[in-house]
Amino acid sequence: MRLHSYRDESHSRHFDLIGGGDHPWSIDLVCVTASAILVVGFGCALAVNWIYKSFARCLAEVWEPLAALLLAGCCCSCVSPSVPSVAASYQCDLIRQRYGV
Repeated sequence: MRLHSYRDESHSRHFDLIGGGDHPWSIDLVCVTASAILVVGFGCALAVNWIYKSFARCLAEVWEPLAALLLAGCCCSCVSPSVPSVAASYQCDLIRQRYGV
């Protein structure tokens, strides 16, 4: 097995891995590298999908109350006593009831 480097008619450099005895073969290293990057990327996407599905409930238990607290702080602080907003106060009441804020 050996590395073969050459330039084509348009003066682009190519790298091939050449080997074999009775049955010679060659592999373009650019295609091999691109294929490896795609396979690794697909594997990472599957791993992230599995991790997300495995821990989605745990993440929801942690982040949902935190998001509710932030939302309650935002909507309740935006409600001015001089200009009451029924929708905002109702939303704040729902958040307080659900999460005990």
